Amino acid sequence: VGVAVPGRFTGAHRNLKEDDAGGPGKVHEECFSQFLEHAAARCLHCTGPVAEIKGRFSGKYFEYSKESLPEANVEGRVHAECQEAFQRRFARPCLYCGQPVMPAERRFAYSDNQIGHHGS
Repeated sequence: VGVAVPGRFTGAHRNLKEDDAGGPGKVHEECFSQFLEHAAARCLHCTGPVAEIKGRFSGKYFEYSKESLPEANVEGRVHAECQEAFQRRFARPCLYCGQPVMPAERRFAYSDNQIGHHGS
């Protein structure tokens, strides 16, 4: 990693730390988006990689612990795009119309679209 190969690699790379998904190590810049899809955590709703994928996912997600959604008894991440459908599965029905009662407020735990620690 780091040596240019004409027609294949520019020599640019990403350094991944121990706490980065798939790290520690180095990844060619040209390989990074595919690596990210492979190493990223999986969405609890659709099982797709929780990463920015142009045209599919923004990279934003909601983090769930077993305590935050006890009726699901799962922990992990849910794409921002899957959040409403994921919550709908566990929402209680309205006593009048039977439709799920959903929370109105949305908060993102993360918005940097990169592997690694981002601070909050």
